[in-house]
Amino acid sequence: MRFAQALLLRVVGLIALPVTARAATPEVPYVHDAPRFELRLPSSAWQRRDVLAEGVVAVVLAPVADLTTRCSVLRMDTRHLPDGIATRARQLAAAAGAGFRDDGIREEPLDGRTAQRWDYALHGQPVAEWLFADAGKWVLFQLAAPTEAWNDPIRRAELDAIRASFRWTGGADPVPAQVSATAPEAIRARRAEALAAVATDCAVESHRIEVRVEPAAGTLDVLDELELVATADAVAKVELYTSVVNVDEVTCDAPHRWSTRKLPQVDVLELQFDPPLARGRRLTVLVHAAADDFFLAQDQQLVAEIAVFGQVRPRSSWSSHVVWYPIDGRNDAAVDITFDVPAPYVAVTGGDLVVEREEGGRRIRRYVEASRHPRLLPFGFAVGEYVSQATRSPGGLALEVFGFAGEEQRIAQRIEFLAKAAAAFEPAFGPLPWAEVRFCHVQPERKETGVSLPGLILVSDAYFPDLEGIDASDGDLTRPDVLGLLVIADELAHQWNIYATGFPNELGEGLSTYSNALFVEALHGYDAYLRVIAGCQDGWIDAAGAMTEFAVADPAIYSNARYRSVVFCKTPLVLHALREQLGDARFFAGLAAAFGERDRAVDGFERFARGFARGAGADVAAFFERWFFRAGFPQLQVTQRPMAGGASLRVVQVQPEAPYELILPLEFRGEDGRTHRTCVLVNEREQRFDVPVPFRPLGVTADPDGVAPARIDG
Repeated sequence: MRFAQALLLRVVGLIALPVTARAATPEVPYVHDAPRFELRLPSSAWQRRDVLAEGVVAVVLAPVADLTTRCSVLRMDTRHLPDGIATRARQLAAAAGAGFRDDGIREEPLDGRTAQRWDYALHGQPVAEWLFADAGKWVLFQLAAPTEAWNDPIRRAELDAIRASFRWTGGADPVPAQVSATAPEAIRARRAEALAAVATDCAVESHRIEVRVEPAAGTLDVLDELELVATADAVAKVELYTSVVNVDEVTCDAPHRWSTRKLPQVDVLELQFDPPLARGRRLTVLVHAAADDFFLAQDQQLVAEIAVFGQVRPRSSWSSHVVWYPIDGRNDAAVDITFDVPAPYVAVTGGDLVVEREEGGRRIRRYVEASRHPRLLPFGFAVGEYVSQATRSPGGLALEVFGFAGEEQRIAQRIEFLAKAAAAFEPAFGPLPWAEVRFCHVQPERKETGVSLPGLILVSDAYFPDLEGIDASDGDLTRPDVLGLLVIADELAHQWNIYATGFPNELGEGLSTYSNALFVEALHGYDAYLRVIAGCQDGWIDAAGAMTEFAVADPAIYSNARYRSVVFCKTPLVLHALREQLGDARFFAGLAAAFGERDRAVDGFERFARGFARGAGADVAAFFERWFFRAGFPQLQVTQRPMAGGASLRVVQVQPEAPYELILPLEFRGEDGRTHRTCVLVNEREQRFDVPVPFRPLGVTADPDGVAPARIDG
């Protein structure tokens, strides 16, 4: 689901912030090749910002690094915008929620071409877009700037001059993506280094937390009793991490000094011990922290998907990525949390609810998660005047949905689909190590969020729509109207693939996309599942552009805009290919065994392959090496000619990199409309196959369902 939402947000306007006015300077010509267009920029301060979108040629020109003022030129397939600007309007309205204002669409020529102009605003800041068709694709020209720039005659004239100077010639798109040649051995070495770096000299074994939330005041008060144990000799220093809270008192049953310092993404609480702690020494540390105005948001970037990480506000209080109590690097301690909130608010988090009472106009809830699991994120929470409904999955998993009064129908819808998703996931992934998952509607002060934490799922308005009549059988996960449905499966799947197993994020995200396909299969059947997988092929292979592609397992995958298309879309194709190779019985036995591998001292990709081999009874090491530790994809040219009793097929792998091994599905067509399906094993640079066909074939389609992990011509 996150890939689908990212695709919707990829080409939307940024939230505009003020920029300082500057003196007029000579215009600067800009010419872009492949595709070709030209325009004149107001000054040399305007620079190209290499921000690209999957499946879209995107050129962003801006005078400031944060892109708040910019000119963007994009070319995309019509499938991204089947109804042109009208599709854009629906996408942006769904993605931006209350921060979006539609100022209307009208005909207005651009470069002498018939075009539609659309004006809109995000959080009060204007954007103007023009859209026209060229060679079967859409071309979008966008100008964005702060309100004061549009209102200033000089700066407005500069923007108008850019539009007037725009000339579109078109032509071929850029060459396919460059492919990283990093060897699998080097990738494994990097992963081993990262795994070793998690080890610390002192581990947090448990938290006992008391937290008081005051929604009306926007404040959070936390008292955390940590149990630590020294895991090395002579431990003189321990570092813990927080973010929005200010630590104001630390006590400990050992001589110590404490201090805090700020880093770009986190605050560090440092404890120094004199004398140093001996190996095995256990101690209790009591930390008091508070936030006077709890709100944390990240400025939206062109490819951002989650911008608000937590807040305490009268309507809706919550936390996702916020480190609101001190954690260590492993973040795997047992947690015992007691929430104190004013009635009628309800506090919700993960773990077992062991105490629930009301006293003195306050509501007390205590949650305990006694088992230890490394967490990608800390325990989150949600506080609101909630009503809820609960059920159990066929496997016994307790599911509860929390929403606001008046949302009872939407709550019931989510209960229904959570149970269906769990029914699809439990046989495939095995049971969760916790007994309950809670699903909460939260309302950020601005922007949107959707995130899974241990035992807790938080989604905002865009992901909490009415699900009546939603049909996902076309397999299109990018449709705005299906996001509310698919986020249920996607975030529930993270309970397994991120938190229960501790698979790395780059594997877990792709597993969630594959889980979405399994959910669609459970709802609508195997053909609908295939359409989801075909959409992943579009998202990964058709989206290849001018950015270098890295292997899924390569930590460098996070370094550019190909991250989402590779991480979210390649893994589902790979798993489908393995399902076809092994058959359903062996594939799902292997998948369940892979999810049962939970030794966190072993890298997640190795555990996944090891479990698959054990459960499926097959050696899959080379398969996973090929698809997870190698970048790029096979590019095949397929030709055929009839022969007695069938067809002679020629398959050539034309990518510059070494040949791949894959099973290639084929569909032969006869003159009477008959079809015949078979497959061949492709594993060399050039191969010929004599394929028996029960009729004289007129033609052949390689990969007729569009689900092979390859680009195919012919």
